Amino acid sequence: MLTVFSLARVSGDNPAIRSSSRASVSAPADGDNHASLAPALAPVRAAHELISQVLSNTARRAIVNRAGRGRHGLTSTGKPLAGLGFAGDGSTAPAEAQRPRSLAETAYDAIEQMIISRRLTPGAMVSEGELGAELALGRTPVREALARLKSIGFVEVHPRRGVLVTPVDILKHLELLEVRRPLDETVARCVIARGSDDDMARLQACVAALLAAAEARDREVYFRTKRSLHETLVGAAYNTTLASTMTALHAQSRRFWYTHEPTASFLDCAGLHAAIVSGITARDPETALAGIGRLFDFLDQMTRRALDRRPRV
Repeated sequence: MLTVFSLARVSGDNPAIRSSSRASVSAPADGDNHASLAPALAPVRAAHELISQVLSNTARRAIVNRAGRGRHGLTSTGKPLAGLGFAGDGSTAPAEAQRPRSLAETAYDAIEQMIISRRLTPGAMVSEGELGAELALGRTPVREALARLKSIGFVEVHPRRGVLVTPVDILKHLELLEVRRPLDETVARCVIARGSDDDMARLQACVAALLAAAEARDREVYFRTKRSLHETLVGAAYNTTLASTMTALHAQSRRFWYTHEPTASFLDCAGLHAAIVSGITARDPETALAGIGRLFDFLDQMTRRALDRRPRV
């Protein structure tokens, strides 16, 4: 089993570690009031209702079940890393789906999901050896995975102490939203210009799955399906530089929203994504970009609500 030490036990004699820890907020209650966000959602209500009507109960269950299976990496022993919630249900870009995954990528996906889902909580201290034993992987792929996670701010590596899971930073997420908005617009333009008919069909399937997961209020499936949608969008842009940039930003966003997005907002957020994809698949940049603007206004408001809930020090 993975042994996790709290920050309080390991940072008492290290001011640098103590000063790096910021307050984090637990997941918000389902009953959070989103009434003030209603004006931003009005244009997408009709799109959401239309898509919801064509999803029969049987189809919805089938979609959720497919999305729930995810893509399971294999350990060095050949056993699947079941239950870790890897992204994707076969809807990533064809070249990416066919490329064999390295052990380092498998380790990265597994540890990233542990952090996002709070199995490794902010302030936890673990070692490379413990992670390797948990995943049945050697130290080298684990070390490579931790280096990548450090580069996106998920962990700090402290020699002779271990690996510290960093806190979720609300203020940094507001900065991230500023960066993501124009990049998401670039993704949309590229997909409209370059995406194939198969890409468009995959996007529509991802949106249907996301709406179904949102209606089911299944947190694990909802975030896994939203990741699949983001990966499919980026893959259909056919721009490797853009893909590598968005991969890191999406990971940081997933971690924040897993902690701070209430299930009460799932259908609203899924409807906003559906409106964007509707514009993209119609190859209508004006509609797609307007949808992105509404989505990011919504996300900005939710982030500021999380900031308001942050404990005062």
